[in-house]
Amino acid sequence: MNNETNTGWLRKSWISPLLTGCFVATAGTGVVMLLHVRGLMPVVKPLHEGISLLFLVAGLLHVLVNWRPLLRYFRERREAWAALGIACAVAVALAVMGALHGDTRPHGPEFPGGPPPQQQAAPAAE
Repeated sequence: MNNETNTGWLRKSWISPLLTGCFVATAGTGVVMLLHVRGLMPVVKPLHEGISLLFLVAGLLHVLVNWRPLLRYFRERREAWAALGIACAVAVALAVMGALHGDTRPHGPEFPGGPPPQQQAAPAAE
């Protein structure tokens, strides 16, 4: 017997697999981006960004569907608050580091010293 609460279109039976699939896809494309796999970056970067947005939505739906168990969990376990605080602190630190870095130049194995120098067009002959 299925003890899943009937919440209309919002069901754990499809939100949890969606969340898991988005995690696997985001992690996989993230590793490809981290390793700067040649030839895949033009395809992987927009795919990673799109799946990440779907991952965010699926995560929010997961929290919505599991709201009561989550509240119960956080009421009963202090270590859950510590883990949540650490995760939030790391996220903020990474966001600040990314904002301070602010370098949008190409990087990676194909550009070890930064991007290639820009070629200036030769003046047109009159």
